[in-house]
Amino acid sequence: MATEGVGDRLGLSSASRRTLSLSFAALAVVLLVAFVVVNFASVGPGTETSG
Repeated sequence: MATEGVGDRLGLSSASRRTLSLSFAALAVVLLVAFVVVNFASVGPGTETSG
């Protein structure tokens, strides 16, 4: 829906829109994995605080 409108406005073909969508999805996955890795690395053993 919105992808078609923006694609038409920018002059992107259907194949280009699909490639761009897959690229952004892959980027989202990479950023999610990086977040999880950094999160687990920062909460390693020995960093527990007692209250």
